[in-house]
Amino acid sequence: MELTYQNFDDAAASLVRGVRSTIVAKGKVQYLFETMQAIAGHSRWSHVWTVHEATDEVLKANVDGMEFDILAYPTVHDLHGKVICYVVVTDPVTEETREVARFMVTSSGEIQYANGERMHSPDDAEAPGLLLANISALVLAPRPE
Repeated sequence: MELTYQNFDDAAASLVRGVRSTIVAKGKVQYLFETMQAIAGHSRWSHVWTVHEATDEVLKANVDGMEFDILAYPTVHDLHGKVICYVVVTDPVTEETREVARFMVTSSGEIQYANGERMHSPDDAEAPGLLLANISALVLAPRPE
């Protein structure tokens, strides 16, 4: 194990900053998931999506009959607390769960690719809908055998 910290005060201060920003990021994830739920429930789109649950930890949804979950877990990336979100589908025949995508949400509300690059800025009003549409395309994509 490689030591990251040399004294406890530095370690504790760094961990507190990470935890605080993770708590804020979880609130951003909850807002993102609730906005996705509102989009899916709109009369214009309700025949495409159904959202069963939207919290700061999970979005359980269905697109055109295909169930998927977005599971949100706190993490530290680039020395900042963030929430990493895993998009998973369950094969209806084998019942095996498989990850189809992942992304991160920062305490500022920025949505990032898994490598930390910006996908959507915090002030992008279309981000929740675009993310839902892009995730849906991945969920519905054919799977190689």
